[in-house]
Amino acid sequence: MAWRGARIAFAQARPAGLLLIVCLALACEGAAAAELARGGPFGETFEPIGFDGPDVIVRQGDRVLAFGPAGRRVVAGEKGLEEAVAGSATLALVRRRSDRDELLAGPTGGPRPVVLSCPAGPRRPPPVLAGAVVLWPRCDGLGLIAFTAAGQVVYDAGGRVMALAADGDRVAWAAEGADGRLRVFARSLTAPVTLAGDLGDGAEEAQVSVAVAQDGRVRAWRQDPDDTLTCTTLGDGAAAQPRKRDGACPRRVTFTPEGSVESTIGNGVRTPGAIVRRSRSGTVISTIAAYANRSLARPFVTDGIRIATSLLLCRGSRLVSGELATARFAKASCPIRPTAPAVTATRSGLVRIRVRCARGCLGVGGGMDMRLGSLGMVYTGETLLDLTAGRSGHIAFKLTRGQLRGLRRRGAITARVSIIGYSDRAGFSVRLRAPR
Repeated sequence: MAWRGARIAFAQARPAGLLLIVCLALACEGAAAAELARGGPFGETFEPIGFDGPDVIVRQGDRVLAFGPAGRRVVAGEKGLEEAVAGSATLALVRRRSDRDELLAGPTGGPRPVVLSCPAGPRRPPPVLAGAVVLWPRCDGLGLIAFTAAGQVVYDAGGRVMALAADGDRVAWAAEGADGRLRVFARSLTAPVTLAGDLGDGAEEAQVSVAVAQDGRVRAWRQDPDDTLTCTTLGDGAAAQPRKRDGACPRRVTFTPEGSVESTIGNGVRTPGAIVRRSRSGTVISTIAAYANRSLARPFVTDGIRIATSLLLCRGSRLVSGELATARFAKASCPIRPTAPAVTATRSGLVRIRVRCARGCLGVGGGMDMRLGSLGMVYTGETLLDLTAGRSGHIAFKLTRGQLRGLRRRGAITARVSIIGYSDRAGFSVRLRAPR
């Protein structure tokens, strides 16, 4: 009788168990759906450049790849590939061959003939897509060429083109005029050009970027050789004059109907960079991804519905994609730990801490600091710690004379170390002892 009851209980539990297994499988599949691929070393990270139907199109080194429901496929491979942009079933590539820069354009599936060949010179803005129309500066940089199925159309640029952006049928660019002023222009492919704003006097080696929306909004920013940052928002209906922000400019911007998606750079040791969604008023709607290295603006691409980006792993990168409204991409955890609980400073004030990274840590230039309580903080501006899994290395700090005297008086103190420049901030504590 007991055996029969056990059979009945097993039969009743079996469907529930199968349902649990199926649910777990679906949950795992859903959790893994956001991660499309993993990359190699830092130099081979993925750069999303567009969408083609359900596929995410990325550049990785000299190749253009597509990731989607059918898996991964190679779309193009060009030696000397410098730039690529995809969308609307169109792919445009810039490659450098010997002493010439060539623009190739055509369907994503190919063929893609050379539509413009210019003498190699200083790096020019990458091409952009306005619908299926490819735009790129003329060889002399003083005009824009639109490559259409019916032929080429040349637009006056009002100066030497330094930055270029497009969305739908709207195009915006920054150009340095004959008078040395940096100006921002905008137009649709079927309407006259309009002057959107002024970025001031041009400066040699100044970096300029623009973004444009279908409703006429334009974002422009410039960074001068002294690292002064100025960004301007134009045409958003907020005010007659452009709104400016100094020192807090996003490096990558894509406009959406409700606001924008921005890849930002942290403006200090305590402020991480991030990919965020903002409303038109500038309020952060959500943080899509955060990264500790404040000197990098992570590449991303969005069509207003989906978003894809490349996140740093401990020893490489991963390509992730999801719905823009709900996307939250967690950063990888690469904990760095000391190999011993205590270290001893040298008589000259040098502190060397041996550390280990269990999963490996990708070496990216970043800063380190060590807090010594009331004795203050020791900061190291740049470090490059590249550890394979399980291997150890050293990080070093130099105490000031006052800190060394304070350490001698106390005998030992707790030192809290923070390292940024990796996919995750590393932090740990050690007991710092005075020199013998």
